[in-house]
This record gives sequence, C-alpha cells and structure tokens, in this order.
Amino acid sequence: MATKRVGLLFVVALLVAGCGAKESTRAEPAGAARSLPGLTPEKIKQLREWSIQNASEMGDDHPEDGIILETTQHHFYELTDGTRFGTPDFKAFVVAYRGNFTAYNAPRPYGTQAPRGHHAYVVYHADTLRSSDSGVGDFAFDPGKIGPWIPLDLEH
Repeated sequence: MATKRVGLLFVVALLVAGCGAKESTRAEPAGAARSLPGLTPEKIKQLREWSIQNASEMGDDHPEDGIILETTQHHFYELTDGTRFGTPDFKAFVVAYRGNFTAYNAPRPYGTQAPRGHHAYVVYHADTLRSSDSGVGDFAFDPGKIGPWIPLDLEH
C-alpha cells in the first residue's frame, strides 16, 4: 500500500511540475488562430527577430503583445484608417506589438519631432517578407475584425 501511495504521489508531483516542460504564463489569446497559410517556422523566427530589433531601435527593449496578422495590404488599411489605394494589392503579414516607441528614423518635415506611440506595426509581403510600410502611434486595432492572426512571442 505504501508503494502505491509513493507512486501516486510521484505521478501527482510530475503533473504539478509539468514533467519539466516550460508552461506558458499567458493563456492563448481569444480569437487567435493556430497557424496562418504560408507562415513557416522560419518566417516566424525572422519576423520575431526583426520585431525585437525594430522595437529596440525605437527605444523599447521589451515589446509586448506581439501578433502576426494575415490579410492584404489594402484590407488592412481600409479597416484601420480608411486609406484606399490605387496600386496593386498583395497578400501581407502585419506584425504588431505594444511598447513605448519613438520612430527616430521616420521621414518627417524638418524641425518636427519623431513620431511617438505605444503601438507599432510593420506590413510585410507574405511571400518575400519584404517590408512595405510601418507605423507607430497611439492607435489600436482589433485583429480579429481584419483577418486570422497568431500571437508572436517577443520575450528574449
């Protein structure tokens, strides 16, 4: 009987400890997809590295709440700021995250301050990951109203 109790306690201890597996401290976000078409692990890794680097260049070494959104460039802008384009559309991944940002390298009129904000995004061509546009400001958007998305872990 004592052997069964020790065995049961060992199994319970493994379950509580997670068998050494790292448990995520965040619940899966509501509305998140499990994957996105054309988004390979290599692309996710590259987008993650670029996001951490971009955030750091804008003054925040610990961006949060990263996402990758699948959409088209036109659809993204029509639903976020109403912009309509006369140029060809393309499939896009939009990477967005939160932090305290100053876009030091942003083009702006002489003598004006660099854009600042708590939200940043970059629009990438889905097939090549070539960046087409980016923004920083105090805007926020609901990715679920634009297209499927997945969380992007930005912890380092």
